[in-house]
Amino acid sequence: MAFHYTRLGKFGGHLRHYADLNGMVPQEGDQPEDFSWPHDEFAADFSGGEGYEGYAAEQWAEHLSGCIAETAEAERELDEWRARNV
Repeated sequence: MAFHYTRLGKFGGHLRHYADLNGMVPQEGDQPEDFSWPHDEFAADFSGGEGYEGYAAEQWAEHLSGCIAETAEAERELDEWRARNV
């Protein structure tokens, strides 16, 4: 489920790159149409067809993969920081 990148404090700064116009970061199961993207980056029919639709679906998959990986890294860094500062 999506979350605002500031939820992770200073560790969420890298996630701004993946956030939509409202600062929401997609996660597993989220769909591009649930977000506000500049220039309709991922606006297409996601039927997996040829042309723009297939390209947009591929772009979304890559974007989502990056979101998930960066979120995991930020959460790991936050957990380590908490462990050192308790």
